[in-house]
Amino acid sequence: MIFNKTLEYALQTVIFLSNNPISSPISSPISQKKIAGSLNIPYHYLGKIFQQLNNTGITGSKTGPLGGFYLVKSPKQITLSGILDVFVGEKYFESCVLGQNTCDKSPCPIHYDGVPARVILRNIFNNYTVYDWSNKFHSST
Repeated sequence: MIFNKTLEYALQTVIFLSNNPISSPISSPISQKKIAGSLNIPYHYLGKIFQQLNNTGITGSKTGPLGGFYLVKSPKQITLSGILDVFVGEKYFESCVLGQNTCDKSPCPIHYDGVPARVILRNIFNNYTVYDWSNKFHSST
């Protein structure tokens, strides 16, 4: 995929939490160990991802033996772009596909092919929620 591992793991994690209705501060949050094992994400790496998700109000956490993580908002209220913005910034879809700083002034070899793809991806991330993707994931498995 064109996203970095951190964003991929963050998307997987938030979708995982959305698929677990027991994940709430009132019932029982899901432990970092269980999430890391289920998604095959390195435990400490996941901890750093949760720090950012918690700091931006996407997830929350509860400490103690029954502690863990949960979604703060409904999956219907969390856009994919909201997660993307946390990890790669809102300007992600404006940058050059090849990472060149001067692509707009001096287009890279795939600039004109890349622009439509970026527009499509931006629309997907702005218009879909975690709930939408979670349902799509379940309907494809």
